[in-house]
Amino acid sequence: MALYIVLENPLVDTDIIVDGKALSRAEPELADIAARLGVVPLMDYFSMDPTEAEEFLAVADVDYASLGIELREAQWFSATEGLKTINGLLQYLQQEPGMVKDVEAVLRDLRECQRMLEAAEKHQIRWHLAVDY
Repeated sequence: MALYIVLENPLVDTDIIVDGKALSRAEPELADIAARLGVVPLMDYFSMDPTEAEEFLAVADVDYASLGIELREAQWFSATEGLKTINGLLQYLQQEPGMVKDVEAVLRDLRECQRMLEAAEKHQIRWHLAVDY
C-alpha cells in the first residue's frame, strides 16, 4: 500500500514522484506525531473521487449502499495547509528519528511530498491524499 498526492490540476514542467510506501507503513506513528504537534494528520487529507470509490468497493465486493455509505465528491485542500503537516513531521523526525521504522525512507517520502506541495502552492493548485493498493 502507498500514500500519494493527487493534484486537482497537473503541474507543468515538474517531475515529482512520491513513492509513498514508507508513509503508508508509518502512518499510525505519523498520526500520533501530528497529534502531538497539533497539525492535521495525513489521513485527514484523504479523499477519493466517487467513481473511483465505487469501483474500489465493487472490486472489494462491498455493497456500500446497503451499509449506508454515501459516496461524496472528492475534497481538495490548499497546499499551504498540507505543508504545515509535512513540514512539522519532517522537523520532528529529523530531531526524533527513532519514532518510526525506516526513518530515512519516511523522510524521503515526506521531502517528495514537500517538493510537490511547494510547487502546487506556487501555482495555487489544490490537492488531496490517495491510497494505492
